[in-house]
Amino acid sequence: MNLFKVCTAVLVIIWFTGLGYRDLVEPDEGRYAEIPREMVQSGDWTTPRLNDLKYFEKPALQYWLTAVSYKLFGFSNASARLWIALASFFCATFVGFLAARLYGSDVGRYTFLLSASSLLFVGSGHYLTLDMTLTFFMTLGIGCPILAMSQNNDPGSRRNWMLAGWAALACAVLTKGLVGIVLPGMALALYILWSRNWSLIKELHIVKGLALFLLICAPWFLNVSSINQEFAQFFFIHEHFDRYTTDVHHRVEPAYFFIGVFVVGIAPWLVNSCKALFRPEFSWRHCAGETFNAERFMWVFIVATFVFFSLAHSKLPAYILPVFPFVAILAAKRIAKLKVVGGDSWTMMVAALIVLVLALLGAHFSSHKIPPELIEMFQPWLFASAVALAMGSAALFKWKLTPQRAVPVASVCATLSTLLLMWGFQAIAVSRSSADEARAIQSHVSDSSPIYAVGTYPQALPFYLKRTITLVGYTGELKMGINSEPEKQIPTLDEFLQHWEQEQQAVAVVPTKEFEDFTARTSSYRVIYEGPRRTVVTKH
Repeated sequence: MNLFKVCTAVLVIIWFTGLGYRDLVEPDEGRYAEIPREMVQSGDWTTPRLNDLKYFEKPALQYWLTAVSYKLFGFSNASARLWIALASFFCATFVGFLAARLYGSDVGRYTFLLSASSLLFVGSGHYLTLDMTLTFFMTLGIGCPILAMSQNNDPGSRRNWMLAGWAALACAVLTKGLVGIVLPGMALALYILWSRNWSLIKELHIVKGLALFLLICAPWFLNVSSINQEFAQFFFIHEHFDRYTTDVHHRVEPAYFFIGVFVVGIAPWLVNSCKALFRPEFSWRHCAGETFNAERFMWVFIVATFVFFSLAHSKLPAYILPVFPFVAILAAKRIAKLKVVGGDSWTMMVAALIVLVLALLGAHFSSHKIPPELIEMFQPWLFASAVALAMGSAALFKWKLTPQRAVPVASVCATLSTLLLMWGFQAIAVSRSSADEARAIQSHVSDSSPIYAVGTYPQALPFYLKRTITLVGYTGELKMGINSEPEKQIPTLDEFLQHWEQEQQAVAVVPTKEFEDFTARTSSYRVIYEGPRRTVVTKH
């Protein structure tokens, strides 16, 4: 068995090991685990609900896929993350297949390994959000047309690959909205304008493709809109145009924000990736009679996506994740051509030193939410991650001129390093998860006791309790749902205290920093849990 097969087997093992070890991190993982749980519990797979309130920020496809996981394997941390782990691994596998078809088996193998080991890709493949699902379907939606336009001899094969791309883009839209079709469409338009290859428009099978696209994604949008009159305005206007053009979501970052995200997220393959992007092999000038150039198209998609999100008002690190698989192809192509790994050995060494310094200085990052004793439990994981990076760096130095050895070993080390950090986060999970709060509640009160969250919303708590809770004086991202069904929330602390005094048995979850004010208003409580972020009390 050759080294690539061995390292691939190791990657598979560590990729799917430990999916359930770490508690769900709030808010994202709690939110995207709870919505499909409520779908399974209620049987309503049309209207997404978060804590039994309408939640229309995103479409429903990933919720359905996670709900299927729950149906098969029950409710757990692992089943909540299973789909994104599968999607990320399938994404790396497909992009490796695409690269092999375009540029040969060596490039395909390197592409798979580079994709499955860059920091942001590995992290997003094990952290429950929608970004990896979007990346998977968008990679298919771009990669399949690339294969179609690169097929010169078989019209049937070209048509089938192109229709597969339309289907994948429909799934991308069903995952995260219009961005799933806007970015690929923008890249294709810019490519055609640049190359002046107007004949490509005929290759798109627009009529059949649009019909397939609408057949897949339109039914849910029409159905949910007919049931919920507020959906269309909130989803298409508020969640798309307002999010992109205004500061409504308070995620404002400078225009250069994604430069830093890329530098960190593409590690440890920064040097080869940057060289492949800044010195691509295609000609910058249009050549008369030039056929479709896959590398030029991928480069256009990468740059267009980067600029598109850099100009947006709302920015989050994972927004540029869809470019990473195609950056991996360009970097892998460069490594295979030059037969040298290059400066990424130094990138990996610097990363190892940074993680080592963080481990040594961990106590300086403590706070009231993450006390020093939690940092101490996290430090061994940091040291282990630094060791893995150092081993990968040593492999790159040792086999600098033999990338068929260096890349597989370094990729496994880089992937392991990121996963060690994620597994180790369980040491400080109490600072970002409500799993311990749920266990305390379940051990002290019956399942029928009402549970109130006062001035806060611990998003993982309903998932672990397997039931929804009543919010007190909190709106946040649930404002639209609360406005639609205001009777499901208690608007003020005074009104809550009236309910509280009348309860025979109940639970209140209160932010620790506001607990003193809570105790000044009532004496009818007993503390059952004290954490760095929240305190849980029961009614006497």
